[in-house]
Amino acid sequence: MRHPIDLDYVSKAIVGIASPVVGVITSLQEQIEWHLRVASLCVGLAVGIMSLAAMVRKWRGKQRVKWNRSTAAANQAEGAD
Repeated sequence: MRHPIDLDYVSKAIVGIASPVVGVITSLQEQIEWHLRVASLCVGLAVGIMSLAAMVRKWRGKQRVKWNRSTAAANQAEGAD
């Protein structure tokens, strides 16, 4: 038979663990905020660079297709003569 869980003991343990963690977070709040801002800036820059790369790739793909079509049309016109 299992022993019942002592909720009073568990709640005291949770509070005992959480209190110092909250204290550390409160004292380091400014540094944590600064790191979060820098991290969000880095993520934003990465997304922007990836979007720009995708746009350039798409633009180059359209240019190649347009060039290939015009070259193919020119080659057909030469062959038809």
